[in-house]
Amino acid sequence: MKAINGAPLQRIVLKDRVSELIKDAILSGRLEPGDRIVEMKLANGLGVGTTAVREALFELESQGFVTRLTNKGTFVTKLSPGDVEEILRVRRELEGLAVELLQQRAEPQNLDKLDAIVADLRAAAAEGNFQSFYRADLEFHRTLWQLSGNRFLAKALDITVVPLFAFFILKNSRESSDHLQASAQRHAEVIEAVRTGADARKCMEAALEFFFEQEQELLFEEKSARA
Repeated sequence: MKAINGAPLQRIVLKDRVSELIKDAILSGRLEPGDRIVEMKLANGLGVGTTAVREALFELESQGFVTRLTNKGTFVTKLSPGDVEEILRVRRELEGLAVELLQQRAEPQNLDKLDAIVADLRAAAAEGNFQSFYRADLEFHRTLWQLSGNRFLAKALDITVVPLFAFFILKNSRESSDHLQASAQRHAEVIEAVRTGADARKCMEAALEFFFEQEQELLFEEKSARA
């Protein structure tokens, strides 16, 4: 019982603290997209063991902030314009299916959860709080994936799409309040389509195209070739 209540809790707290320190270094620009993270060097710099660093990196990988490459190491997530477009192609199919499945089994309390997150999106947009907006944005999509009722689909989307959210946060901090408000409205329209029995999949696909256009311009300062 002592082992359950003692050391493991301390290890979890340390892992979380290390994770926050690494994330802060990434978001502040001290670690940039594409930079390699050397566990031993980072552990020495933070004055902690490599186990805590390794556990923190696993956590950050699940959030999309770092990418592990077999036999190469761990790197701060970096995506090219082509990567973003390829993710969109997969995302359009998978998230279109997710919202379609949600519509087939939608219950009022589940849609209320999504409405509450849209309210958070609108509030963050009104404040111009970029990071709060994208935390709520990711929460919206992850909630929608889970509510689809297909855990394999939710997992596939998590693996594919979360790095895009993380990279967007890393690369962009200049989106206007108007852009954020427009994005929040697109999220609201998807839920309204689910609620009213309209073509929710088509609505989601249109929203993803809108997000893609914003991402290409803000991340890479270019318009999509489809624009």
